Amino acid sequence: MSEKINLKNFVLLLREYERLSKIIDDKWKSKTIWFTIITVVILISFVILEISRLGNFGKILLPILFIILTWQIYMLSKNYNDNKLFIILSTLLGKYNDGFTNYYTLENSERLKIKVKRISENFKDIPLPEYATDGSSGLDIRAAIDNELIIPKGSFVIVPTNLKVEIPDGYEMQVRPRSGLAAKYGIGLLNSPGTIDSDYRGELKIILFNFGKEDFVIKRGDRIAQLVLSKVTKAYLVESDNLSNSNRNEGGFGHTGLS
Repeated sequence: MSEKINLKNFVLLLREYERLSKIIDDKWKSKTIWFTIITVVILISFVILEISRLGNFGKILLPILFIILTWQIYMLSKNYNDNKLFIILSTLLGKYNDGFTNYYTLENSERLKIKVKRISENFKDIPLPEYATDGSSGLDIRAAIDNELIIPKGSFVIVPTNLKVEIPDGYEMQVRPRSGLAAKYGIGLLNSPGTIDSDYRGELKIILFNFGKEDFVIKRGDRIAQLVLSKVTKAYLVESDNLSNSNRNEGGFGHTGLS
């Protein structure tokens, strides 16, 4: 190979391996548990219903069934380990692509599960937040209202969504305006971008502001904003009497001019 191994790329590769490994572990554990439960139930049912009637033959058959069960579990485990390595390596290398491997692509492995709860069943018809296209960064969120809601020009309203979310620790969900509403009607967010913290469990509400020249009407189920999931890096502050100098130093608002 003409390319040298880059330490940074190698570390990234290891992280991808760990992420894929966890996904496959979780899925295969579920399959293994169900397989074992079903097999044990069948075995117990057979013992209860048949062994007493089969006499000596049943006493011989029982240990054979246990051996078969043990062998099946062993083969399942062996098959799991072989397939796991094959799936991870082939996915990382991008050399294998069928329906089974597709589930474990890097794109899916990077998606984070977010729990969503509807507050009222009255808005069950309104879709959950969703990506409009494959390349969309934000999930479109919709208005959960019974009647039309008017935003007078130069005013703001708080729009309910009927949703609560559970964001994993270490992440935030940013609420951003929709470019179409801003460009066509002058509708934006008063606190753009809004922040939904990971420990917040209340209803998501969107503060819309009408910067336009006319009143704006929101209807049931209208897409009013977008949610972007972001990773949060926590900081700690160290009080100091001295800060390092920079070329900019104290240059503030508009210090670089317009042109």
